[in-house]
Amino acid sequence: MNFWDYNVWQFIIQISVILVSILLGNSIRRKVKFIRELTSAVIDGRLDFKLIETMNDDEALKYLTNIYGIGKWSAKMYLIFVLDRQD
Repeated sequence: MNFWDYNVWQFIIQISVILVSILLGNSIRRKVKFIRELTSAVIDGRLDFKLIETMNDDEALKYLTNIYGIGKWSAKMYLIFVLDRQD
């Protein structure tokens, strides 16, 4: 391996480390934002767990997915495992 080969690989490794750090940082920021939004929604009453119990599945899915970070899959898992609804 000559001098240029080593520098190119070293550069590629450094860029890879930087990109992974950025991606992990963004992932952590999204998770922190989700936790903050979820907490705020519970505190200010936008997310009412007792109210969800009274809703049918479609209403509950729509209600839950209006909260930042809660997607359809997460909402369905909540219905199945917490509220014991059928799949």
